Amino acid sequence: MTGPVHTDAGRTGAGVAVGPQSHALGVAGTGPRRDFYFCSDRCSPIIDRLSAIVAVLPHNHPERAIFQDLLSRARGASRRLKQGRLTPEDTDAIARQISDDIGRHSRQSELFAALMNTDPRLLAEHGPAIRRRLAGDLDVRTTHLASQSERQAANRGSGRARDPIAEPETRSPSKPTSSVASTSRP
Repeated sequence: MTGPVHTDAGRTGAGVAVGPQSHALGVAGTGPRRDFYFCSDRCSPIIDRLSAIVAVLPHNHPERAIFQDLLSRARGASRRLKQGRLTPEDTDAIARQISDDIGRHSRQSELFAALMNTDPRLLAEHGPAIRRRLAGDLDVRTTHLASQSERQAANRGSGRARDPIAEPETRSPSKPTSSVASTSRP
């Protein structure tokens, strides 16, 4: 799909591959609808997409902070755009930075890429089910890591599970503090 956002993204370097799909991030719209749009075959304001993702992530999910950071940056950029405080160069730079971060995170996490590729309306429609599934997956991973940690501690032996800051169980023999030879008198 090509359109003004894709054309601008190609010019500014704000195009991004998220998993198998290519996207573009750029400014489009007029008046109150002027905003940063995230586009592939369908466009929506980046804030809407990121808000929908944050809404479905469990509060303790490790990727939630990443999405919240992106959302906060997008909201700030959108607010400055609507206030007329951004130059075209500023908007290009912001779109490129956010696109780069989205691309980097999507290469590091299949879940990140899948969520970014999901239509925000579907996320909203199936939010509770998605949240339950992600929470369940997170619980399984946490339980697995905890049991793995216990097994590793058991395999290392009793001395290895100790607090490394605590005093050692045994001390090396003390050395004399003085090297003065003792003399005996008759």
